[in-house]
Amino acid sequence: MLKTDSLLTLRPMRALRLSALLVIPTFLFATAAPAFAYAASDVPAAATAHAQARTTVRTGTIASVSGSTISLTGESYTIDASTAIIVRRLGGKSSLGELSAGDHVRVLGAFNADKTVLTVKRLRDLSIEERNSLLIGKATSVDAAGGKLVLTTPAGVAFTVTLAADAKLVDRKGAAITLASVKIGDKIRLVGGLRNLVAKTQQGVERLRDLSLPAVAAKKS
Repeated sequence: MLKTDSLLTLRPMRALRLSALLVIPTFLFATAAPAFAYAASDVPAAATAHAQARTTVRTGTIASVSGSTISLTGESYTIDASTAIIVRRLGGKSSLGELSAGDHVRVLGAFNADKTVLTVKRLRDLSIEERNSLLIGKATSVDAAGGKLVLTTPAGVAFTVTLAADAKLVDRKGAAITLASVKIGDKIRLVGGLRNLVAKTQQGVERLRDLSLPAVAAKKS
C-alpha cells in the first residue's frame, strides 16, 4: 500500500517538471522574435540601395562632349565621366580630350535615382586606336605647308593624316626628306599618332617613310 502511494506522489512531480521544460522554449522564442523582426525590416532598404547602384553597360554614339559631360545620340540621359577610366579601342590609355562627336563608345556605370545621369566607371572609345599604330598606303594628296597628306590604304580607305611638329621623315634608305619631297602615288609607311576609324583621320604622326624614294632608276634594255 505504501509503495502504491509513493508512485502516485511521484507522478504529479514529473508532470510539473515536464511543464517547466515546455515553458522554457516558449520564453526563448518570445525573446528572440523582436530581434528577428527588426533584421527583416532592414531588407527592403538594402535591396532598394542595391538596385539604385546596379551597374549597367551601354553603347552609343557621342553627340557632344562638354568638359566631363557626354551626350549620346538619341538618348535622354547624360554621362558623367569625371572619374571614369577611359581607354581606346585596343585598350590604350585615353582621356576626355581624345573623345569627339561621332565616336562609338561603350560605358560601364550606374544611373542615379531618376535615370537622368549615368556615372561611368569605365569608358572605351571604339573609334580610336592607340598610339604607335601603323598605316601603309599611297599618297593621294599632299599639303606640304600644312603638314598634311591624304593616304589611301590598299582597301581603298582614305585617311587624312596630320604630322607631329617634330615628325621624322625619311626615304626607304633612311635619308632625311621633307614633306614637299613626297609625290602623289608614292607608297608611304606611317608610325604613331591617334587614328580615328570614324572620322578617318590619323593625327600626330611621328614617323613617315616614303618607300618610293629615292626613285629606282629604270633598267636599260
